Amino acid sequence: MGSDVAGGQTIFGLELGDFLAILAFCIAIIIPTLTLVVTYSRGRKSEQIKIARESRDMINVAHDKCNTFIEKDLFPEGGSTDDKNDWLTRYLLIIENVSYPIRYFTFLATEKEIKDRKVLKYYRDSILQTLTYLENRFADVERMATVDRVIILTPDRASWVARHRQEVWENRGFWEHIPTISLWRRIFS
Repeated sequence: MGSDVAGGQTIFGLELGDFLAILAFCIAIIIPTLTLVVTYSRGRKSEQIKIARESRDMINVAHDKCNTFIEKDLFPEGGSTDDKNDWLTRYLLIIENVSYPIRYFTFLATEKEIKDRKVLKYYRDSILQTLTYLENRFADVERMATVDRVIILTPDRASWVARHRQEVWENRGFWEHIPTISLWRRIFS
């Protein structure tokens, strides 16, 4: 602080009244801006959690429907070829319904709509378990066609299974590269 010739106080070469006016103006701009940023950040994180939770719920519902189908709609061992093909068509649709929400969840994560690392890490293991489940279902279909020879995979269906199996592997690659939360970080974060 200094003093000018007329006896008025100055700060940084400004009269005290001018300095206080500039300071009040800066505070009036900075505080609402910081509040907006913090509020937006919290809202964005909440939205990511909500989307992730909804996606996981859709996966769970589809997964449960697939399990119910496997338990209740048994493969027609002694049935006709048409019965077996009909069963296979329903089975493949049920499997596909499990892969849709995973595809969507993975898309949102790769497009950074869900980018909070903690949210992605939280869902990582359950998504990987579901992807393993899908891999096993596709392996079942291929085993039934090649080893057991109880179904016939037409070229279209074989191509469909191969495409979806490749998609499962691609999704697995994304989710496997999300590191897990280490015990050390859980304790000290």
